[in-house]
This record gives sequence, C-alpha cells and structure tokens, in this order.
Amino acid sequence: MARKGKHTVIMIIEWTRGHILLEMDGKLVKVYGEGLLVQPGKVCYVVYTNSIKKYELPHENEIIKEKDKMRIIDIIKNCAIEKNMVIEFEVD
Repeated sequence: MARKGKHTVIMIIEWTRGHILLEMDGKLVKVYGEGLLVQPGKVCYVVYTNSIKKYELPHENEIIKEKDKMRIIDIIKNCAIEKNMVIEFEVD
C-alpha cells in the first residue's frame, strides 16, 4: 500500500510478527510491534508508536518529524483495516 501526499510517498515493504518496515521518500523506517492471533482467522497487531523515532541505515541520524510519524501511523491503520485486522497503537 502506498500513499502519496504533498511530497511524501510511504509504502509498506514488509509486515512481520515483530515489526513493520516502511519506505518513506527512499528512507526506511522500522516500526516495532507484536502480531497476535486472538482467535482462528482473527489477527490483532499492537504497534509501539514510541519506536517511530529515526530512520534506518544509512539515515539513522535523521529524526522522524511528528507529521511524518502521524502519516506512518495512518498508513499502518488503513492497511490493517483493509486486511480486516484489529489494530492497537501503544502510545509513548
């Protein structure tokens, strides 16, 4: 799933039991979380929003702006809704 804003393109690259990897304007962002099977066929994912701080290598010294953090959360939420997943965001 990709979302194109004014100048920002955000795309989910991979979604695992322990993290979601996104690409944002050519930079990687790893968002940590936990995937849980709450009942057969029903997946819940808890996203740790405090893990959305910095980009991955080689941009690890760049801090993610608050507006970009909110866009990342929005992309994750919309993707989870499309996949019929229960999504929770653990706030800092």
